[in-house]
Amino acid sequence: MENSNEKVNKFGILVDGVSTTVEIKDKQIEQIPEVGTKYNTEIIYGMYAKGDDLLMLLNVGENAFCRK
Repeated sequence: MENSNEKVNKFGILVDGVSTTVEIKDKQIEQIPEVGTKYNTEIIYGMYAKGDDLLMLLNVGENAFCRK
């Protein structure tokens, strides 16, 4: 159970189209940095950097956005 004084940040994702896809090998996926944050980082699978672009890879599994 959450502490009633704790602020909870919620968000959702809606995708209605895809313009580009990228094939990424497992060895190209970087771990997310261990920094203090108030956001639930369990939904972040990893990061992928290519040139000036940085992609955040989300864990969109069945229970990724559900609190247990």
